[in-house]
Amino acid sequence: MPLEIERKYLLSGMPQLPASGVSTLEIEQGWLPGTHLRERIRRAQTASGVRFYRTVK
Repeated sequence: MPLEIERKYLLSGMPQLPASGVSTLEIEQGWLPGTHLRERIRRAQTASGVRFYRTVK
């Protein structure tokens, strides 16, 4: 089975972004309770619209 490596970093604040040339993505996510599967639901919003994702681990 492949190994998934996840790294998390605690930032003291939001990094300064350039004034132009940067696209943003707003993400909301949550985990559904379960004993056999880990299931995540994610809502991603960009300037072009909203997409929903379901991830099962």
